[in-house]
Amino acid sequence: MDPSDKVKVTDTATLGLDGRKDYEIDLAAYKSGVYSVVLKYQKSQDLAIFTVGLQPGAAGEIKMQTTKQEYQQGNGILVLGSAKPNSLLSLKFSDPTGATVRQKDVFTDKNGKFADSSFRIPADGAQGIWTVRAESGANYADVKINVAGTASNEFTVSVDKTAYKPKDMIKISGVGGGKSQSVVVTVYNSASTKILDLNTFTTSEGIFKLDWIIPIDTPLGDYKLSAKTGSKVAEVTVSIQ
Repeated sequence: MDPSDKVKVTDTATLGLDGRKDYEIDLAAYKSGVYSVVLKYQKSQDLAIFTVGLQPGAAGEIKMQTTKQEYQQGNGILVLGSAKPNSLLSLKFSDPTGATVRQKDVFTDKNGKFADSSFRIPADGAQGIWTVRAESGANYADVKINVAGTASNEFTVSVDKTAYKPKDMIKISGVGGGKSQSVVVTVYNSASTKILDLNTFTTSEGIFKLDWIIPIDTPLGDYKLSAKTGSKVAEVTVSIQ
């Protein structure tokens, strides 16, 4: 799919005896932008995103925010922002001493928006003011967050956005479910009918993450994602538009 979400190339590939296949894409005729590859097999599919020709320093004014200002140890952080469309930015996550805990590259979409949920306060992270910085060349934006103590045992589930469209990937994460426990995330439509179950496990820190690619033929509307581990249940609602 090209940066306008139009099909650029459709092809088939046969897996080897080891269940793998290396498939090369010639990018010579590709213009700069954000592309996606959708791999389908029977009723299953997966999606990966890549960029072509994006250069740092061309993002223009950067705006960024987190969904809240106060966090606890073990909490995940959802960062939302905007800059020029199809721009490459560097995200840096720093502790109260100014030491960079994690750094990664992100990019804006065709509407100039970006979102990232990969940063998480370490379980033993220091209390105080932490910083998330987005930068591209001489342009940057900082968000200060306050880490105020140990995470509670409350079981919570969250997503990277609240509005999606068919073919989008929903990044689901949760915390507080205990160590190495099985988690079932059930998706319900607006009529409270179960659509599917997604299964995963929590880590040694009680954290879980999984992705759901919305099928292209999914009816529009509000959907409830209910996560359950043991007797603990947490829910979040998303809109497919």
